[in-house]
Amino acid sequence: MSSEESITLSSCSSTSTAYSEQIQLVIAETDIFGFFAFEVDPLFLVAQYLQTESDFINFIQISKRFQIVLSYFQSNPISVKSLRLFPQIKTQYLFNKNDKKIKEVSNYVYRCLLTHTEAKKMNSSNVSFKRVVFKKDKNEKKHHIPKLTTDLADCCFNKSIYLKSILIPSTVTSLGSDCFADCSSLSKLVLCSSLIHLGISSFENCKSLRHVVLPLLIKVIPDNCFKECTQLKDIVLPSCITRIGHSSFENCLSLTEIINTSNIIELGQEAFKGCHSLKQLHFSSSLNYIGVSCFDGCDSIKINPPLLSSLKCITNKQSLDNKTPSSKHVVLTPDDCIEIIEEIPSTINVIGRNAFKYIMPCQIVLPNSITRIESNACNQCTLLTSIIFSTSLKIIESRAFMGCSHLKSISLPASIESIGDEAFNDCYELSSVVIEGSPCIGYHAFSHCNELQTISIPPFSNQNTNDIFFGIKIPSKPCCLV
Repeated sequence: MSSEESITLSSCSSTSTAYSEQIQLVIAETDIFGFFAFEVDPLFLVAQYLQTESDFINFIQISKRFQIVLSYFQSNPISVKSLRLFPQIKTQYLFNKNDKKIKEVSNYVYRCLLTHTEAKKMNSSNVSFKRVVFKKDKNEKKHHIPKLTTDLADCCFNKSIYLKSILIPSTVTSLGSDCFADCSSLSKLVLCSSLIHLGISSFENCKSLRHVVLPLLIKVIPDNCFKECTQLKDIVLPSCITRIGHSSFENCLSLTEIINTSNIIELGQEAFKGCHSLKQLHFSSSLNYIGVSCFDGCDSIKINPPLLSSLKCITNKQSLDNKTPSSKHVVLTPDDCIEIIEEIPSTINVIGRNAFKYIMPCQIVLPNSITRIESNACNQCTLLTSIIFSTSLKIIESRAFMGCSHLKSISLPASIESIGDEAFNDCYELSSVVIEGSPCIGYHAFSHCNELQTISIPPFSNQNTNDIFFGIKIPSKPCCLV
């Protein structure tokens, strides 16, 4: 490699150095028979994973030839103030509402989350928006979702007792938590086909709601979604639904039919508790997890095919002694936690819902047998300052550590597969998040963690940081490694 192709680094962060070293290594491995064999397209792919302006500057300093790579960008992957790095962009991405527009660019796209009021002020023919959140003014009598809206905020129409029907426009992709909760007169609901996310308790206690057809892109019914919808008679699920959350249909007293349950893998705790009108459900062999009290009060229900003893089913009572449990999972319940002061036994596989409801631990060490932490397990444990996670942990459910206001840092193992909605929401003193795996991360998982300084997440995730880190300032590119 010639001298002009060697790396000349100016002062920069250790992250930038790491990126440059990685790129140099790739180039060294592709320098065949003395000539440069690294094609433009692979370089373009490498460039997409750079995170900061310094990274891109170091990238082009590897070789002057690399400057041409940046001319392939039609839009900027990071925040920019000029065309210096990306001279050919036709569309400028604005990652922050205060980003300065470049006059020479013809089109602008706001990729940050904006309120509807903000978007309305910025709207013009050459401006578009990826995320616009709307929340109804409590004094507004009309129940209307305006144009540009992509997200309905938490509690958007909550307790709108005179709301009888609503049409959700095709631009909307997400409903926030408690979005229509306690809308006691809501009887007709038309959900748009673009909807991909339902928030926790979206329709809880909508006592007049009778029929629901969920859009095809919904994959999970979240906790408490239709809880206490006492007049709900039937619901049609999309075929891609794989999980029904805790208490999703609890006390849906009139529910007689649920269509398309054959692909469901997990049923949460008390998912159908009190559904005494429910007569029949069909599941396939893919069902492998049933939560505590899932069918309590469903006296007439018939399940096809019958659930086998080999099912990974959690029963109501599990002892903590050395007896072999009858199921493949042993759950730690709130009653159990009162008896556990110093150490969680290695016989435990699951930290159950509300497990630490009655105690306030300062520190928690999870044995490596733990694979799952259920929703609200440590919710509002305000004295909790540190937790050491199991190396086998796969799932952290919604709101598991919400409101743990003195929790300082977390380090999640490579085994982690899923982090639920609002899992660490309102952890105000959380300053460091290190995730070794590449999990699916839920909406607002780390929202309002105002002290976050170190965020270490594998850079190959394409998730949107506006969803994950709502309410805090984060680096301009999603899922960065710092």
